[in-house]
Amino acid sequence: MTPAGRGTKLERAKRIQQLALRFMHRNGRWARLTNGPEVLKYEDDRLLIIFMIRDQIPPEFRVRFDLEPNDGGLYGLDLWDKPVGKVLNLV
Repeated sequence: MTPAGRGTKLERAKRIQQLALRFMHRNGRWARLTNGPEVLKYEDDRLLIIFMIRDQIPPEFRVRFDLEPNDGGLYGLDLWDKPVGKVLNLV
């Protein structure tokens, strides 16, 4: 742990992720992004949270572009503070 018991950046990000996912389980609603995937979304006047499940990269693209099977991750969580912009992006 770092001073004041705050933990590393990764530990703090994981705690934020756990809190956000619990919140989304209770308050999120499925919605389709403009010309994009269906996501679990919560939005109010100040906050926007988006949780997405990404498609796995097809094997032929992994071979062609030398990508790992889950390159880029299968899950994404974005938190936006509307006046500030994106404050957290976890993949």
